[in-house]
Amino acid sequence: MQKWEWHICLSRWRHLQRQFFNGRAEGWGQYDYFNGDQYIGEFKKGLRDGKGTLNLKNGTRLQGDWIADEYIGNTDAFQSSAVGCVQGNCQSGEGIYVYPEGQGKYVGTFLSGVPHGEGTVFYKNGSRYQGQLEKGQLNGYGSLYHTDGRLTEGFWNNGKFTGKRPTQQVFCSRCQQRYPTRRS
Repeated sequence: MQKWEWHICLSRWRHLQRQFFNGRAEGWGQYDYFNGDQYIGEFKKGLRDGKGTLNLKNGTRLQGDWIADEYIGNTDAFQSSAVGCVQGNCQSGEGIYVYPEGQGKYVGTFLSGVPHGEGTVFYKNGSRYQGQLEKGQLNGYGSLYHTDGRLTEGFWNNGKFTGKRPTQQVFCSRCQQRYPTRRS
């Protein structure tokens, strides 16, 4: 596939400058909104995703990490000495947990003090997992973004990638039933 850099005017945005891949914004780019706001940063699959800065018209600046068009904060801002729950409710709610010795960070939902539900794991080597977790393990559908640009997307079971489809088979109880024949 070929990458293109486009400069176009849209009705929603005053000016849009970014690279497109398969019809979606990809890589580093800039949005200039009609209302005066401006976003400069990374895009993935057409959404703000990765490092970026949103400068609002009122002077507010949101700089840090974005996932699927949502601002999640500056996860690099936490000092290496700050470990544990550094923001939010890491017992039963949403929060940010920094692991000891720079092993990584988790941003997402917690249940009984353990990552559980939707979240993002930032690993020490720079890769990140975004998706479902269960009892602290990658479990369910998720995407692992490798540092070399590869993407492993699909289903996970107890921290291991199982593939594009769930490993369990689902049976329809109706299909096992016999339907009565018509009586005359």
